[in-house]
Parts: sequence; structure tokens; C-alpha cells
Amino acid sequence: MKNSKVLLLLALVVSLISFKANAQDEENVWAVGFGANFVDVSPAGLGNVGDQIKDYLGTQDWQSLSLLSRVYVARYLTSGIVVDAAGSINIVDSANASDKPYYSIDLGARYDLNNLFGHTGWFDPYVKLGLGTAWTDGDGLGLVISPSYGFNTWFNETVGLNFESAYKASTLVGNTTDAIPSGYHFQHSISLVFKFKENQ
Repeated sequence: MKNSKVLLLLALVVSLISFKANAQDEENVWAVGFGANFVDVSPAGLGNVGDQIKDYLGTQDWQSLSLLSRVYVARYLTSGIVVDAAGSINIVDSANASDKPYYSIDLGARYDLNNLFGHTGWFDPYVKLGLGTAWTDGDGLGLVISPSYGFNTWFNETVGLNFESAYKASTLVGNTTDAIPSGYHFQHSISLVFKFKENQ
């Protein structure tokens, strides 16, 4: 399966790099990530939670464009709060449209859940709220609200993997498109992450 091959390749790359990366101290406030994203168009609205959950748990209609289809930069602020900016490209194939190019730009604020449960060192789970926009084939979805959750797994002080899952809703304050007629879609991602100091 294409998605499985992408995940395995990323894991292999990280394993090879992590042995050579130089560890840094705890003042690594910046991070950059490069990876793949997967779009899952949801035909159901907020009023049909059962179908939303069913669609979320199924991976058969995940769509991906290439290995490198998402980039982001993140900065740690204080008290477990991290802000980030992300951009992604993809292709959307739904019941109403075929192979439409998909683009998204998001700004987000994360809260590190380790601040509540205690630090684990290598595992950083978080919750996030994002605002941004997305468009398919030139048709914009307006303002997109993205509640998300995710986690980082650190191989050392510098290199890790980021996994994130977002629910994107545009119909509250935006539009719909032929490719995303409901205005709702999920976007999942896996990224190779590098963190570093303020002044290198």
C-alpha cells in the first residue's frame, strides 16, 4: 500500500540520520518539519457524528501526492505553548471532482500535554487549534478552522518524527468547492523534524 511505503521510508531515513545528528541542549526553540500529508474528504457534516467517526477511522480514501508535500516551521514560546505555520499540497479525488489540486496554509497554536502529565523525554503529545485557508483548483474554502492533535517522537535532542491529525471545517465561516462539497475534510501528516537553538 502506497501510504505504508511512505511511512516506512520516512522511519528508515530518520533511523539512519539519528545516529549522526549532534545532540543539543534544551534551548532548542525552533523546529522545521518536512513530510507527507494525507487528505480525506468527508461527505458528512457536523450533524452526523457517526459517519464522521466512521470516515475518520477508515484509511481507504486517504489521498496523497508525494513524499514531500508538507512543510512547517514551529517556535516554542512559553509554558508548553508552540506556534507554527504550515503549508501543504495534495490532490483531491471525490465523488464530485476528479484529481483536483489541493493547497492549504495554516497558522496554529499547540499546547504540550507533557505539561499536564509530566515529561517523557522522547514523546511529546499535544493538542492544537489552527486557522488558515485551503483551495482546490482555484476555488477557495474561505477561513478554515482546524482542531488537531499530534505528537513528536524524539530520537535525540535534534531529530524526530511528527505525527498530526487535523479536522478541517470551512462551512462555519467559509465556502465549499466541487472537490470538497461538504466543506469538511481531515488532513493527516507525518514529518521528519529538526529542532535547533535560537542562535546557531
